[in-house]
Amino acid sequence: MNVRHTLASLFLILFLLEGGIVLGQYEPIKLDNPNFEDVPAPGSQPSGWYDCGFPNESPPDTHPGIDSAFFNVTTRPQKGNSYLGLVTRDNDTWESVSTHLPRPLEPGTCYTFNIYLARSQDYYSPNKRGEKVYHTTPAVFRIWGGNSPCDKAEMLASTSVITHPRWVRYQFTFEPKKKVSWFILEAFYQTPVLFPYNGNILIDNASVIRPVPCDAIVLEEEEEAPPKPEPKPKDVVKPAPPKPEPEATLGGLSRAQLKTGQVVSVDKIYFKADTAALSQASYPTLDEIYQFLAKNVDVVVEIGGHTNGNCDHPYCDRLSQDRAKTVANYLIQKGISIDRVRFKGYGKRKPVASNATLQGRKKNQRVEITILEMKG
Repeated sequence: MNVRHTLASLFLILFLLEGGIVLGQYEPIKLDNPNFEDVPAPGSQPSGWYDCGFPNESPPDTHPGIDSAFFNVTTRPQKGNSYLGLVTRDNDTWESVSTHLPRPLEPGTCYTFNIYLARSQDYYSPNKRGEKVYHTTPAVFRIWGGNSPCDKAEMLASTSVITHPRWVRYQFTFEPKKKVSWFILEAFYQTPVLFPYNGNILIDNASVIRPVPCDAIVLEEEEEAPPKPEPKPKDVVKPAPPKPEPEATLGGLSRAQLKTGQVVSVDKIYFKADTAALSQASYPTLDEIYQFLAKNVDVVVEIGGHTNGNCDHPYCDRLSQDRAKTVANYLIQKGISIDRVRFKGYGKRKPVASNATLQGRKKNQRVEITILEMKG
């Protein structure tokens, strides 16, 4: 009886191996410290993760959340007592971390992986010049695979820009083209990008990396719903006519109200004090500008930045230029061609009201859009 059982087990093992199924192939791969737990500290990545940043730049941060915030980042951990923060910088550097996998990812095998991501609405820290920098622009999260600690040999997954301040679970499916033994998490700019910018991503509660059959994923994605029965004539309801899409406007003006050379003052674009960092309340207005340019592809504009008079000319010129660049960069990142968006800082040279009053200073500190071309 024991001999028969032994032979049966051997035949089963041979059958599985000949069919291409390796025992243990679908066991999950566990990351070292997937919840990024460590003693919270700025410029110190969690244990089990290696800094893959640039020379002479500070490492990523281990954040504790609201009870003892670093850099005004007050988001509570999604799980545990700490989480990871990665930033992008306007000097064309960005942060990433890596961890060694206990078992390599194999080519030809598909994997699923999920992780929680968020963006802090406040994230400021001093740069090398000692200036307070706000890392608040939405950034992209990317996953790489490689065979040394910071070897970005193959991009495995990427997201769109992370704009939400709450934790959201992201799930990825990837199939490596070659064997990789290091897993790298990275913050990056939304591409194409005209100018590098200061952004951030918060990361917490990573799952295991779970091998799954590739054909099962394909079948699941390609599965179609069963056809619905044809309605009887009495059940047929005439669909309502589609509602006309509202006309895109620029500063409340329709295309017919605009002409070449016209200057449009745009309200509700706000920046944090003395910086080019956009406030959250600015994005609806920025998206309206984007919609207008997306629907009027012949229009070329200049983004003009203006300040009030409470600064000297060099400072006002630099601040207005940076703010105009931030708005232009946002539109380009959303998909407007770089050839259609120019920017310029006018400093305090073109006031529209007196700088002697608060109300006048608020009017002078503005963004204007000049219509350079209308070819249609």
